[in-house]
Amino acid sequence: MGRSRILGVIWVLLGAMAWIAFSLYAGGGEAWDHPAYWRVGYPLLCLLAGIGGFAVPAKPQLWPFLLMAGQLLVMFGQNPSANPLPLGVLLLAIMAVPMLVPAYLGAFLRRRLVPQPGAPPQTG
Repeated sequence: MGRSRILGVIWVLLGAMAWIAFSLYAGGGEAWDHPAYWRVGYPLLCLLAGIGGFAVPAKPQLWPFLLMAGQLLVMFGQNPSANPLPLGVLLLAIMAVPMLVPAYLGAFLRRRLVPQPGAPPQTG
């Protein structure tokens, strides 16, 4: 299994763990129903998306959606017969879009700060 696949699995697990943690903090409800998810959880997920973009700059668009996929899995596991599940899928996909900014920023920083193998040395 390649490095990016292992990191992908880790990012799905991190997204799932974030949903579980904030769901428990919310008293067992959905994580996004508690203000702490929006004050702490979502910004933390954005930071993780940026770290993912930095770690694997070739595919920065993956990291936000992998984090949200982890949350979706837990959401479905908590209530598999939920009627609003299609709405949850749509909302999580929409929530992943702003996370593309830190993911692409992380990829940009990686390309600027870490020399790529085979690339000519940068001057000045």
